[in-house]
Amino acid sequence: MFSSKTLSKGDSGYIAEELLQGKLSDNDRRCIVALKTIGDKDFTVEEALQVYDVSMQDLEDFFIRNFISQLDSSIANFSSKKTTTLLTIHLLSKTYKKYLGTIDKDAKMMEDHFSTLSKQIESDQFLFT
Repeated sequence: MFSSKTLSKGDSGYIAEELLQGKLSDNDRRCIVALKTIGDKDFTVEEALQVYDVSMQDLEDFFIRNFISQLDSSIANFSSKKTTTLLTIHLLSKTYKKYLGTIDKDAKMMEDHFSTLSKQIESDQFLFT
């Protein structure tokens, strides 16, 4: 069932892959391995794309699906849709600021937009069911 490679303490990924075997497409598996090798600096992005036969769009789609899934599961148990939405806006705002705030000349405009949207939601200008 498990890889023939001898598992060590740091090889939990092999076990996780076995457990998820029926839930991942072949393309998703290639994306996981490509991202891991890029993160480990075994390959450049371009090399990993070629070696694992995935496109940049495949990697982006895989990453965003997993990012959204992780966000959804992290906030799923909040008490209301309004609270969940406010938290999502806050997280997106912080993410934008961290990754693009120093290079985007319009970053303040985005920050203001997130703030205005939050205030509108807090003042019940939107209906949540």
